[in-house]
Amino acid sequence: MLTPNSIWEKSLKSLETVVNVYCFQAWLENLTPVDIVDNKLVLSAPSKMAYAVISDNYLDKIRTAIQQQDLFVNDVDLICEEFQSDMNRIPKPTNVEVAVPEGVSLLPKYTFDSFVVGDSNKFVHAAARAVAEFPGVRYNPLFIYGGVGLGKTHIMHAIGNYIKQFNPNKRLVYTTSEKFTNEFISALIPSKNNTPNQYSNMQAFKENYRTADVLMIDDVQFFENKPSVQEELFHTFNELHNENRQIILTSDRMPKDIPSLEERLRTRFEWGIIADVQPPSIETKVAILQMKAEQERYVIPRDVFFLIAERVESNIREMESLLSRVSLYAKMLNQDITIELASESLKDYIDHKKVQMSADTIINATCKYFNITRDDIVSKKKTKEIVEPRQIAIFLILEFLSLPLASIGQIFGGRDHTTVIHARDKITNKQIDDAKLAVQLKDIRNMINGN
Repeated sequence: MLTPNSIWEKSLKSLETVVNVYCFQAWLENLTPVDIVDNKLVLSAPSKMAYAVISDNYLDKIRTAIQQQDLFVNDVDLICEEFQSDMNRIPKPTNVEVAVPEGVSLLPKYTFDSFVVGDSNKFVHAAARAVAEFPGVRYNPLFIYGGVGLGKTHIMHAIGNYIKQFNPNKRLVYTTSEKFTNEFISALIPSKNNTPNQYSNMQAFKENYRTADVLMIDDVQFFENKPSVQEELFHTFNELHNENRQIILTSDRMPKDIPSLEERLRTRFEWGIIADVQPPSIETKVAILQMKAEQERYVIPRDVFFLIAERVESNIREMESLLSRVSLYAKMLNQDITIELASESLKDYIDHKKVQMSADTIINATCKYFNITRDDIVSKKKTKEIVEPRQIAIFLILEFLSLPLASIGQIFGGRDHTTVIHARDKITNKQIDDAKLAVQLKDIRNMINGN
């Protein structure tokens, strides 16, 4: 019989191959499956901290693990035992055909006051303040782009919160590209009770977005390859812009770098000002961590902030998650936070951006040694000249790096984790009696270490 427990047990087995051991045990194993509602598996987090960490870092992985089971359950909803009203968050089946959002869904914690300004983001901060103070007058549209976890959503919500406070008569609509797309698709379904005197689903959809004084859309890169949605966004954009209503967009890249984005939409995204968010400097990262610690009332030595900042390449959300991990680890042990305790709590942490760079170092060294290309080693080719170097590279990545098997499989052309295990075992067993292979491994290790 299909139950929340049976679905979650299978999902955990899949997650165990893609999440490092410490994070898996600290966060995912403590989730409790409680229900299945509207094709979603409802999971309960034991604490507010666990809820925050999982929401920021693991929901996509959990969703993928559930979807891999090929069941009617294809999504996840996370609740928290510590929130008194969380049971109201569980989605209930509804007969309403059109889900038109009401009001503004902004996070109050994201304000200009809580945004740490440094050299990497002072331009976007200045542009955002100008838009917040004079919506629809200066910099329309405002297009903000940058990598994951650098603060794009924070600055967008800060604009919205500022306008709500100082210009409350403005009607704000905040959405994501995914939500906009889903609502557009739902609006295409005819209303069963539609009469000439009632709004159709599509009319309601258009009215919601085209009457906004400020329209904010997160992650517009996901509109690529959706021509019908782009068409609707194009007309929405024109109507708002012609009436001097403010448009704010975020993306992980510049408009010109979004494939399959219609040229007419791309040019409109470039009409106002484009502001990028760069990775923060070490000093800015430390300042962000200090502010986060003050907000959460953590008592943490300054050298621990530097330890965390040096561990993470650029992702601010990931960095804040590590701060929570250190605090939780100290709480579990009932000890004060010290540099030694922080180092112990973070020993299994993997910055995947740095790991990818390290994996590239190993792959490049292997390719150079055997005089083959990177395309060859990650390809589907099965000739001996390619297979053995590929297995050696996989073996050495496992030797040098604490990386989940599934992640290594993805690096090598999306291979299954069982292929990674086979490659490791093959080289492990072969090197015992194969003097030539032993020499090859030694030589490549020396290349990796710069000897």
